[in-house]
Amino acid sequence: MFRRRQFTASLFYAGMCVRAFAQASPHEVVVSAADREEASAILDAATRLGLLPEEPRAAGPVSALELADLIKAAVQNEKNKSSALLARRAGLLLSELTTQGREQRAEDLTEPQPAKPHPFSKMKEYYTSLAKSVELDPARAPELRKIGERIIASKAYYSEVQKASGIPWYVIGCLHYREASLNFMGHLHNGDPLLMKTVHVPSDRPQIAPWPPQRSSLKQIWQISAIDALGELKARTSKWTIERTCWALEGYNGYGCFDHGINTPYLWNYTNKYSGGGYASDGHYSGSYKSKQAGLYSLLLALSELNVDVKKTFVLET
Repeated sequence: MFRRRQFTASLFYAGMCVRAFAQASPHEVVVSAADREEASAILDAATRLGLLPEEPRAAGPVSALELADLIKAAVQNEKNKSSALLARRAGLLLSELTTQGREQRAEDLTEPQPAKPHPFSKMKEYYTSLAKSVELDPARAPELRKIGERIIASKAYYSEVQKASGIPWYVIGCLHYREASLNFMGHLHNGDPLLMKTVHVPSDRPQIAPWPPQRSSLKQIWQISAIDALGELKARTSKWTIERTCWALEGYNGYGCFDHGINTPYLWNYTNKYSGGGYASDGHYSGSYKSKQAGLYSLLLALSELNVDVKKTFVLET
């Protein structure tokens, strides 16, 4: 089952939902001195290997997006043994921080959940109504743009998975951000380290033996894992209008928030359709909880403003 908690290694990212290597507030993850030291060492190694842009980087802590960029560059240069080793090292750190910062989801909880059916025929107008009046939080626009630009830059990766899964590349890219911090050395299922089977929900995936597949590149291993992760979503719909995409993604993650009478932050955070409520790290629904992660609809809406193909296809049903 791939309904998940979310990503957030953005605990590295000073301008995003969680502060980077700073004082922690109640629901934030404390990043250890060892992790800060490891991030700095990874950055130094990447500089020596020429994996970072030539222009000097801004002063300050390493961001999740910067780590993800570094990992992608190292994977692309994996024929160089040092680059391949650095991809593994940086991927492990980003996976660890993703796990530390992950929110809970309805199906992960001890709280009993009502087994209510949510067929598309009964949910369609709900999504149509939300989409017609949704507005992005202007304060989040720069953050969403940076994420969207990176998803578009990795379109070739996601398009290969689209060919096998039938799921649009931009949906895959948004899930990759939400679930795995854009870590190409992390499973799309939940961000766990790519070169071992998943430990967190869904555990023991992919169900392929041996894992990782022998004589496969790191890029191919990530794509094989991503196709496995997307199996349930593929089974939910073959059409990717706004309404069907929202229905598939919310079912993918769980209807716990909807059953509690709120719009799920999994889709609607960073918009005017979500103000609070959800499943925090204590494992129970709380009306006072406030999600810190970009919602998938927010990401998709931002992408539609950056890419004409998304704008043309991510539309309401006629």
